[in-house]
Amino acid sequence: DVILATALATLGAFIYNLSAGFVGGVELTLAEDE
Repeated sequence: DVILATALATLGAFIYNLSAGFVGGVELTLAEDE
């Protein structure tokens, strides 16, 4: 159970960072277009 929880937490953090970086990249691109 501990290993599973750790794996889920790591995966969640990875997905969060990935999505946050994607959104930040989109905002940066929109800002450069203006």
